[in-house]
Amino acid sequence: MKILAFESSCDETAVAVVEDGRRVLSDAIASQADMHALYGGVVPEIASRKHVEAIAALTEKALADAGCTRADIDAVAVTYAPGLIGAVLVGLSFAKSVAYALNVPLIPVHHVRGHIAANYLAFPELEPPFLALAISGGNTLIVDVRDYTDMVILGATRDDAAGECFDKAARVLGLPYPGGKPLDDLAKGSEGGVYKLPHAHVDGAPLDMSFSGLKTAVVNLAHHAEQVGEELDRAALAKDFAQAVSDTLVPRAMEALRQTGYKTMAAAGGVAAGGARMQVTCWSDGSSRGNPGPGGYGTVLRYVDPAGGVHEREFSHGYRRTTNNRMELMGAIVGLEALRRPCTVTMVTDSQYVVNAFKQHWISGWIKRGWKTASKQPVKNVDLWKRLLAAAEPHDVRWQWVKGHAGHPENERCDSLATAAADDCKGRTEDTGFID
Repeated sequence: MKILAFESSCDETAVAVVEDGRRVLSDAIASQADMHALYGGVVPEIASRKHVEAIAALTEKALADAGCTRADIDAVAVTYAPGLIGAVLVGLSFAKSVAYALNVPLIPVHHVRGHIAANYLAFPELEPPFLALAISGGNTLIVDVRDYTDMVILGATRDDAAGECFDKAARVLGLPYPGGKPLDDLAKGSEGGVYKLPHAHVDGAPLDMSFSGLKTAVVNLAHHAEQVGEELDRAALAKDFAQAVSDTLVPRAMEALRQTGYKTMAAAGGVAAGGARMQVTCWSDGSSRGNPGPGGYGTVLRYVDPAGGVHEREFSHGYRRTTNNRMELMGAIVGLEALRRPCTVTMVTDSQYVVNAFKQHWISGWIKRGWKTASKQPVKNVDLWKRLLAAAEPHDVRWQWVKGHAGHPENERCDSLATAAADDCKGRTEDTGFID
């Protein structure tokens, strides 16, 4: 089934063709962010007019990019609420007309449910039940996703949404709209811990949130510094603000996971792509019997949430014929690929081959020379180096070497996982990229 989908609830016009609810065939977007940045926020009337100007041409582009004709469309979907009412009506009216003209069903989509459902496109293996943390410019919710259409709100903001709070804090810090990414970038310039900001709690509703006091505190700090002639540490305030938002969201999400007993949590909405990054440590190791010979990798991922809870996952797999270096690479790759959002990652490995490629900038030289070494020889394991670069790209990765077989507990655990996988005759598969 091919669905032609429309979204116009705020400052972006988007038209997509989606197949069977899991595969995006095309996604045409017209953003108005630069225009609204002139005013420090979205101007509803301008947004509505720009949707009118863009939506027809975007529809033609989406169909062309998907290789579809109008006759191939089985249904039309459209955001019907919540959003800027004028903007929503543009997409809704256009979608109604298209569905009527094509004589196909019209599917109304709730904006926040759409945020949550986008995870099915990003992660086709995802199935309910799971917990969703929906954080955007207009909504901040913790949702129990019991089935595809059965959802229950477990916690919500009582006032400002997290995204709205980011935009207002960014404005007082002199940053452009939308404020999430600029504020996040500014925060990277400080370790924080300079400003004490409020962390609100709602009596009788432990999963509910409040951000208005945090927003007001940032505004007051900035205005006070200006009035008394003090220099404001903008980077530190941005860092402490982002951390305060994270400290509000993460413990409540973890508590909701505990209450529901779910093992999976999905992040949804624009704010989920920014804000303070999770601090994750990844240990990895590789093993090969014979080099080349049977081999395996072992990986341990660990995240400590703001409430002190430790969350850990282990990965391992074996291959019939491979090398130690390939397994060292695979250990790092699998750890990074398991992360579902941008994180700050400390990658710990006993492989100088992997660490030095980044710390001594070997890899940048290889790329400049077209994946050739300084002696103009082809770089080995290019398939895995490219895969590692792609896995690392969304994250801030800090490479750290540890001496192997020296009693380091996590390194020893990874070594045990790797050797057990290498020795598992039944579980081993082919390393399709290995060239003997």
